Order: sequence, then structure tokens, then C-alpha cells
Amino acid sequence: MGNSEDNQRGIALLLEAFCSLFSGEDLEVSLARAVSLFKDFLEADFAALFLWKEGEKALVPVVVEGRPLETLPSRIALGEGITGRVAEEREALWVEDCRKDPRVHPLCKHWAASLVSSPLIVENRLYGVLSVARGSGRGAFTPGEFSIFRDLGKCLSGFLEINKLVEDGYHAFALAVETKEPGFKGHSLAVARISKDLAAKAGMECNKRKNLYWVALLHDVGKVGVPDVTLVKPLPLDKRERLVVSLHSQLGAALISLVEPLKEAVPWILHHHERWDGRGYPSGLKGEEIPLASRIIHLAESFHAMVISLPYGEALSQERVRKELLAGRERQWDPRLVDLLLGDFDKYWTMLREYMESPYPKKLEEVSSEVTYMLLSMEILKDLSSLAVGLSHASVMDFIRAILRRLAFYLGWRGVSLLDEHGRVLVTVDTGDETMEFSHGEEGESLEVRWGGYTYYLRVRGGEVTAKEKQILETLEGFLASLMGLLFHSEGKVLRDDLTGTYTFSSIKEFFSSVVPHAQRVAVVLLDLDGFKEVNDRFGHDVGNKVLQRLVSVMEENLRASDLMGRYGGDEFVILLPRVDREEADRVMKRIRRTVEGTELVEGVPSVTFSFGIAQFPDEGRDLYTLIRLADKRMYMEKALKKERMRKELQKGTLKLGQSCPLTGSAAFLGREYRKGLELGFRWGEERYGERIELVTLDDRYEPDLCALNTEALLKDEDVFALVGYVGTPTSAVVAPLAERSGIPFLFPLSGALFLRWPTKRWIFNLRPSYHHEVEAMIRGLIEEVGVREVGIFYQDDTYGWEVLGAAESTLLRYKLEIRGKGSYKRNSLMVEEACQALLEEHPQVVIMAGTWEPCALFARKVKERGWNPMLLAVSYVGGEAFARGAGEAGEGTVVVQVVPSPHSSFPIVQEFRRGLGEGDPTHVCLEGFLGAVLLVEALKDMEEVGRESLVRSLEAANEMDVGGLRFNLSDHDHQALSSIYFTVVRGGKLVPFQSFSELVSRSLSS
Repeated sequence: MGNSEDNQRGIALLLEAFCSLFSGEDLEVSLARAVSLFKDFLEADFAALFLWKEGEKALVPVVVEGRPLETLPSRIALGEGITGRVAEEREALWVEDCRKDPRVHPLCKHWAASLVSSPLIVENRLYGVLSVARGSGRGAFTPGEFSIFRDLGKCLSGFLEINKLVEDGYHAFALAVETKEPGFKGHSLAVARISKDLAAKAGMECNKRKNLYWVALLHDVGKVGVPDVTLVKPLPLDKRERLVVSLHSQLGAALISLVEPLKEAVPWILHHHERWDGRGYPSGLKGEEIPLASRIIHLAESFHAMVISLPYGEALSQERVRKELLAGRERQWDPRLVDLLLGDFDKYWTMLREYMESPYPKKLEEVSSEVTYMLLSMEILKDLSSLAVGLSHASVMDFIRAILRRLAFYLGWRGVSLLDEHGRVLVTVDTGDETMEFSHGEEGESLEVRWGGYTYYLRVRGGEVTAKEKQILETLEGFLASLMGLLFHSEGKVLRDDLTGTYTFSSIKEFFSSVVPHAQRVAVVLLDLDGFKEVNDRFGHDVGNKVLQRLVSVMEENLRASDLMGRYGGDEFVILLPRVDREEADRVMKRIRRTVEGTELVEGVPSVTFSFGIAQFPDEGRDLYTLIRLADKRMYMEKALKKERMRKELQKGTLKLGQSCPLTGSAAFLGREYRKGLELGFRWGEERYGERIELVTLDDRYEPDLCALNTEALLKDEDVFALVGYVGTPTSAVVAPLAERSGIPFLFPLSGALFLRWPTKRWIFNLRPSYHHEVEAMIRGLIEEVGVREVGIFYQDDTYGWEVLGAAESTLLRYKLEIRGKGSYKRNSLMVEEACQALLEEHPQVVIMAGTWEPCALFARKVKERGWNPMLLAVSYVGGEAFARGAGEAGEGTVVVQVVPSPHSSFPIVQEFRRGLGEGDPTHVCLEGFLGAVLLVEALKDMEEVGRESLVRSLEAANEMDVGGLRFNLSDHDHQALSSIYFTVVRGGKLVPFQSFSELVSRSLSS
């Protein structure tokens, strides 16, 4: 939507979508066409429309474009996933990068790179959710596109509101008629629904079936002109009375002709009492001279009349009804229609009973006035859509002028002006003399409207604006906002930032150009909030947005009327202070900072602060960008001074960290090696930066209960600053919730569990990739490179083993494969016999091992003793070096996945590790502990102040951080620093790296 040609194409698509909504087709068909066009307009790869089903209390997908319907859940509850969250919170959501956003389900990240989702609501009435997404091949949605998308959501909401109110209105009219005839409750509803179904069987066009439903619902509306005493008379009617009753079809046709959308269906009402043999009324039409719709309604209402008890007749049985239908075939009713009904008689009999008991949505008095203005709104929308087609090449102001003129015509206004938020008149139209302008003294009511993300005012000439006219404008707002947003977006006319309400940077540039030449001096201030990510992550983006809005409000209250504040991007702002020098500007900003720090912007959220830099016009530059660059440099100098003060404060004492890990028991090798690596890394940091860190380690023997007690002691007795280097999934599972509740950093656990990674948790940081990454890499290599089809698994029967088992099952499912054999053992035991037997019976080609080194080594020996020689693979947690020594010859050829490079690799940081280790034998686990300590040291060095929240912010800033050749990647959306997987194979009791499984197989064959 960047150039003029794209913009014109976009308007054409948008108008086609609007027209499709009011095409008169079935609701589902109209929605499907509109959503498809919205998807194309937004250049998206996927679109889905979910409608809210009040009875089921769930969202149901009704339109899906770009993916098979079966890939989406059939029901979504409020708060469930992105869609349920948007519906529950009633707020549109923009995800710029799905891969980095913790709210997006991991499976969605495979096909959605950027998405926007909007609730479909009118006055807090939920109708559904509209979502569109782009794949990785396209760019992310921009803020401008998100704004337009929200306007499209408003338009679609308005259409659904119109559709609902019109339906309620028609139903209410039908109910009003039924109240005149006791015993006929549900008659109109039953006739309408059976008629629509029969019409589909008879091959009636889709767009006609929708009108047929409404006409069938209102087929007896003419009875409002029949005296009640005649309708309820228990005795047979005399000739005059029959004549009066027969007139109801003519009166009904006359009434229907007043309903604009149903005008073409007037003959259907008029002739719905004609008979196939020509003996009906009012025109005596015969056979196919009778409109098909009339024949269908006649059969449906006769079918219903047979099964209700009336003063002049009893209800008929199923068998009797069948006989009556056969007897009347080719006499009273169209024979083909009778055959269709009898061919599915049981279904229609059931439908009849259900519809006779179905309640109507609303009472007549509740909707009559609503329907009136909704029908008028529909007509205006259809007309404006047609008008806009011819104006797609017009300028923005010409388009606005044409729209306002048409509104004034429909609503009977003498004239109307469009004003901006400052009261400046942008456009004026007059329905009498178009050259005539408003006089300054003429009074008129002003209405606030929002078009394309802006606030404007419509000033209507003369008299008060009625409630009905206000309702119509509210209905039109979404439609107009979509078009206006597109036009303003394409021409770069945005004035205000949608989120904060302050000016956009483009407005700041215009203001600078217009004001600065008349000012002797101007101070240009650039400010950046300190640690604002913490607010978003701890309290959520909605709260963060409220903080930004309140911050802007507080700051503008403390600025002069001549000052201008604008959003530079994210949480950065630019302020122009005319006639102020740098010294005075510094005093002003420090005073405002004290005010902000002393204000609780949002209840329950800690106070925020900011850093700022100032540049002076004209002494230090005459160009805005030059001045901003200088102010930015000074702002970061202030941040650096804050960090230096913090660092000196940190060096006054020793920082204490706590670790609970197995120093004895089956996982002791992992705990000891990991602790050794951490201590090496902290010593490296002290030598490099002078920061002293004490690590307090307690033995939990790989038992969750003991780990919980250890953690309590570390926090209460040792008062540790953070928890680091825990070993194992079951032990991490008991600590992670405590860390999140208490705000204690839980750093780099030796576990690949998904619950530690998704959704991203504020206080938990991982160094290593997940078990899902490990398992996916090994299975992909086995299947795609070697052709393996049979995979078994030997696993520890707890959260660790279950995690690996689940990863294997989900990965194999992508290849349409299943686990071939499972065997498990109890944690901290060597009872592997049953597992060995279970796998031996299935005899898979390969076995993945998810355990600690000792039971895995024993399993490998027992397998070989029984003469079975499958390919064995182990996830990294096995402790590869210990396994290779413990398994002996039985472990030869076992593949061990690693999450860090070889401790013998040439990376400079790995060489630093070996230098610190000295004569010791380097292991992968020890190197992992060292790298975790290095990352932590770097984060501590860059903290803005001493505090746990500051540590979190510093870790999240470690994006693309290169330390000795290894790159760490952390952010506020992703708390996993490493993502690479490495393969090793046991050769002669050692771990030898290899690149691919095809390479491994070729090596084995050559040896």
C-alpha cells in the first residue's frame, strides 16, 4: 500500500469487500467474500473470522482463508490463545514478530510471522474476532496497517450489528402477528426455516434464499389488517369472512413493499396462497406461473398448519400428514416440492417440532426503532460504497466533501462542516448553495467522530442533531474510518500518535519547520524511559500502554502551551521548548522528572523515570535530525554515568548467588561439573571486571522435595540475590513458580523443559536450547538423511522423560510416524530391565535415551548383551563424557546431542575456559556452566542500578551479544540465549563431533 497504484487497488478491494457485505446473499457467503477481500487488501497470507456463539459460550471459526479449517480449533473459550484473549479483553492486538512474542502458541510460529487480531464488538456486545496474519516471506504489519485493520473490524462489527438488529426486527414483526392467533406460536419461524431448507434442495440461488427466509417469516404480516374476532373464530367462516381473510396476502404485499431490501420479494408474499391447480387466490395463477418462492412458502405453511391444534381442527399424526401431502400433490402443491419434503420427511418433522418451541430473539418494542435507523444506515452505506467507487482517484479533501454532501442529503441537514481537533474548519458543504460558507455567528451542534485514527468534529448547521442521526453516524463510523485511514495513511497525514495521543514525529518536523524560523532559540530534548520493558513484562502491554498515556498527560501538564511533545518511537519522546536555552531546559526536565518519579501513574505499578539529552538551536545545529542526534548522544552519556555509579556501588561488596543441584546420587556428575563451570566463569569475571560473586551451593541429590527446602534456605538464611545453575527438570519444576511469584531471577537451569521457555516468564532465563530443539534435530537427521522409520524411546519416568517423550511424539507426527516401543525407569534408580524388555519386543531401528548417564549406560550394556544392536541416541542431559566412560564398549557409536560447542573447539571464549580449567578434563556440562556465568557477569556489568529488576532488564538487552566468538540472543520476548544444536558420537570412550547423520553413516561404513 505504498505507492499511488497500490493505494488505488487497495481502495478498490476495500470497496468490493463492503459491497459484498450488503449483497443480499446469505450471511455466511457475504462474510466469506468480505474476509477474503480484507485479506487481499491487507496483503496477508491467512485470515480467519470467529463468531461468538452465546449459547455455547465459545468462538467458532466460520470463515478461514489461507489454511485448512481443520487446522483451527472448532471451539475457543474466552481467554484461550490470542483469539480468546482478544475477545475477552475487547482490545485489538498487533503482534509485529510472532517468533518473539510469548503470547503466540509455538505451533503458530511455524506459519505466522506477524499478525493482527480485532474483536468485533458494538457497545460491549461481542460478535466475534477477526484475525489476519502474514508468513515469513512478507514484512510485518505496520502501525498504520494495524490502525486500518482496527477500522475494518469496526466496519465488520457494524455490519453484524445491522444484520442482528434487522433479524431481531423481522422476528419481532412476525411475533406481533402471531399474538393475534392463539395456537400459532412459532408458526412464522417454522415456515421460514423449512422454506429456506426446501429452497436449497430445489436449487434456488443463494442470494434469493436469504430474502426468502425473511419473506417466509413475514408471510402472514397482512393479518394485522384482519379483525381479531375473525382470526380466532372457532366455527367455519362465512363467505364474507373468507374474503376478508384472503385479503391478507395483498395487504402483506403492500406492507413488504415499504421495506427497501425486500421490495423484489413482494410477488412472493402476494401469491403465497396460489394453488398448483389454479384454484388459489388472489390471482388464480397455475403451476409454474406461481413464483417458486411462493410455492415453497405455501407448502411449508400448510405442513405446519397440519400439526397444530386450532379451534376448528385437531393436529394430524405423522402418517396422516404424509397421506394429506400425497393427496394434495399436483392439486394444491408443486409435486416436485412435495417429493423433496417427503424424501426427507423425518428431518422436517423434527425441525417442525423444534421450531414450534423456539423463542424469538426480542420483543417488538425492543427493536422497532433500532430497525428503522439500521435499515436507513444500510441504505446509506450501500450508496456511499457506490459513490466511493467513482471517487477512488479523488484527493482526500474531495472525497471528504462528497461524503459529507451525501450525509447531509440523507439526514436532512442544511449544511455541515468538518473541523480538526483545534477547531479549524477543514471542509464545508451546503445542501442549498454549494458556494455558500458558514457565517461565523451561526450556531450549530458539534459531534465528535473518529476517522482513520483521528478525532474530528462535525458541526451541523441549524437545530439539534437527533438521537437517530447520532446512531446512524456511529454505525457509519467504522466504514468511513477504514477509507479515511487508508487515504490518510497513503498520504502521510497522520497528526497524532494513536496510543499516547501526543504528536507523531512527522508533526514535530512540521512544527519545527514552521515555528523555529520565528524563534530566537529552541531547546530540542530527547528522552527515553528507563527500564520500561520491565513494566510491559511484569504487568502486561495493556498496563504498559496506560503508563505511557498517563506519563504523556503528566508531562504535558508540566509543559507550557507553546511547547510541543511528540513520540519518537517506542518509549522515546521528543520535546521542543521554544525560547529556552540548554541550562533552563535542563532545569525544566529535571523538575518534570521529579514530578514523574513522585507520581503513581497507574495504581500498583512502580514509578518510572527517564534519561534525557538536550541540544540547542541554532547554536548547535539548524537541522532537526542533527539536533536529535546530539541530544541522543548526551542522553546515552547520562545513562552511562548511571551505570558507572551502579558499578562502583556493586564493587563495594560481594554479590551472593544460590544454587541447588545434585552433588551426590545418579546426577552428581552433572551437578559437580555445572558448579565447577559456574565458579570458573565467576573467577573469569572477577579477573576481567573486578566484580566479586560468591556461589552458595546445596546438594539436593536430584530430589524435588529436597530442592525446595534448599531453595527456601538460600533465600531466607543466605539472602541470595538470584538463583543460578539448578540441575534437572523435576527440580526446576518446583522452583520456577516460586521465582515467578517472588520476583527472584532463576537463571540458566540445566533443563530443556518447555515450561521454562514458553510462554516467556519474566524471572526465568535459559542458556541452552529446549529438549524439543534437540529431539527435532536428531529425528530430522535420522529420517531425512538416513531414512530411519522406526524410533523407540527409553526415558526417565518423570517430567524430564515425559518432556522428551512428548517432543519425540510431536516431531514424528509431522512425518506421519509414531513411537515404536517405549520403556521407562524410575528416577534415581537402575531398574531398567522392564524397559529393555519392552523395547526388545518392538525392535525399533533406533532408541532415543532420556535419562542420566548411569541408567543409560546400563541400558546400553543390557541391550548389547541380548544381541540387539540398535542405533542409540541420547539428549544432552545424559552427561556425555560420563556416559562414554560408564558404557564402555556398549556405548560405542552412541550419538549424544550437545547444546554448547565442543570444549576443545577454537572459539576464543572456549579457549578462555580451558585456560581457567588448567589441567582438568573439559566437559560439555562444565563449559555450559562457564558460559552461563560469563553471560551473567556481562549482564551484571551493564546493570543500570543494583537490583533484581535491573538485572532482568540487563539480561534482556543481551541481544546479538558476541562474547569470544559465541553469540548470545536474549530479549523481552525470548529468554533463551543459545539455539544451536551440536552432534557428538562416542568413539573409543571419547565424544567426537560430527556435522550430519549422513556423514556419520558414511564414516561407519568406511571404518
